Amino acid sequence: TDALTYHFPAAFQWLATGRLGLLETWFFNPANTYSPLAGSTFIAWLIAPMGNDILARGVETPALGMLFFVLLQLCRVLGASVRIAAIIALAGCCSRPLINQVFLAKDDLFVAAFFGAAVVAMTKQRLQDPLGAVRLGIALGLLFATKYTALLGLPILLLMIDAPRGAGWRARQYATVLVVALVLAGPWFLRNWIIAGNPVFPIAVKIGSITIFHGMFTPARSQALRTLAGIFKTFTGYSGLPALPICVIAVLWIASIARAGTRIKNDPLERVIALGPLVMFALFLATSPYAEVRFVYPAFLMMFAGSAIAFARPPLAASQIGELESPDLRRRERKLRADTPIALLAPLALACITIATSFIPQSLILMIEPTLYALGVIALIVAAIEFRSISLSALIIAAVGVLAFVYWPSYAKQYREGEADYWTAAYGDLGPAWKFVRDDTPAGATIAYTNTSFVYPLMGAELDRQLVYAPTRAGVRTIRDLGHVDERVAGEQIVGRIAELTFHEPDRETWLDNLRARGAKYLLIAKQRVGSSPPPELKFVEEPSSFRRVFDNPAAAVYEIVQPVR
Repeated sequence: TDALTYHFPAAFQWLATGRLGLLETWFFNPANTYSPLAGSTFIAWLIAPMGNDILARGVETPALGMLFFVLLQLCRVLGASVRIAAIIALAGCCSRPLINQVFLAKDDLFVAAFFGAAVVAMTKQRLQDPLGAVRLGIALGLLFATKYTALLGLPILLLMIDAPRGAGWRARQYATVLVVALVLAGPWFLRNWIIAGNPVFPIAVKIGSITIFHGMFTPARSQALRTLAGIFKTFTGYSGLPALPICVIAVLWIASIARAGTRIKNDPLERVIALGPLVMFALFLATSPYAEVRFVYPAFLMMFAGSAIAFARPPLAASQIGELESPDLRRRERKLRADTPIALLAPLALACITIATSFIPQSLILMIEPTLYALGVIALIVAAIEFRSISLSALIIAAVGVLAFVYWPSYAKQYREGEADYWTAAYGDLGPAWKFVRDDTPAGATIAYTNTSFVYPLMGAELDRQLVYAPTRAGVRTIRDLGHVDERVAGEQIVGRIAELTFHEPDRETWLDNLRARGAKYLLIAKQRVGSSPPPELKFVEEPSSFRRVFDNPAAAVYEIVQPVR
């Protein structure tokens, strides 16, 4: 939904206009018009060299790879060996919440990856690095430049607020972090402040009865998060962990808290691993307007990293420490600290559970071959880290290149041939309407739409159609002109309330003037009720001299505008 509504359309609009302008998300949550959209920036980078979206469909794949190395690094800092850390990282990345996001062109994996990068950047060794302040500033800047809900991670990162002081930071390092983060994230919020007087517009910000920033609506907690059944469904649904792995990872997380003990007070990393998920889940359940567990993927990341504490081997005994003083020191140290087969069983079991529950059986069979290739690449990565081998690193790059060369043509062919079938399966009769617009309207045509937020499929396979919305309400040019919703609204209610404002007091002459001003040649009307009444345009097009119906089904109708509208 998000990809078709604003992630891809925003990227295309920026490429077409040459500037990072606002994408008006009509008939959707207006917050997506004004939210930071670093994810759409990455999509634009992938669309630009090819002129189409084939490569951009996998925009979150690099984020998943980044999450693997973030988890690997966190587990290593927490004391896990390279082997155990790699297995835990594999388990986390193959868990259903994370691996399934790769098939969706969204930005939630980027939020989790940048959050994890910020946590890694706040470990003592990284903070003492000469580039430590720049690294942390980049991670924080990219995190908050991705979307509004990334702000949910700020209170969790504050659990590590004493880490820079413990690393001996001075005012210069703090200033560097602030400047770098503001350069990356600040422009998104500054733009909103200039346009609407509110950095997080259209969300109204209040403290009690005092309004700090005015907006279009004040969000209320999701209705699905007000019952235990709704909470369970949220955390174990498609975007969450199934019941078995969520129970296993919860037990491991609790064990990590118990094993960390008093170190939580003095060690910022173990503190954020132990307490961060609890704080984030509590904030999510208390405030989130949507029952979308993807908002708390950083908490899942911390829980998987916490399993490194649970799996950690006990400290060496005094007699063993004495053995390290023998002449063959390095060989004996490796032997005493090496992972035994038994020590590897627990993380391997975790990985097997997450992988086995991430896909439906039919999909699991299809994933066997690519999984074997991925495991081979991961094995090479682990070996390259352990042996610090340049030749192995080169082999990894070559292996990835060969796999891409072999699979890319079949992927591109399958994507092009199956696109319409996928849309029909996922969106019903809207799919054929989109296919008609893509196949049977001329390249470069301006398409007006109404009563739907799914605009991206209308842009054409080569992104060569222009999309416009013609308001039916006098005085409305942008979403900001719609006014505001008086009462607090949960996420499930926002789209309906915004649609009611959009269709309030519709006027045919106003609509015709807007169609003419925008140069529309075709009009798509989605028929479902978004608000409390059907779209008024269905009545407005009854004049056959101006509108000729060229496609019709239960979900949508497409009209050719046969002469300039009056």
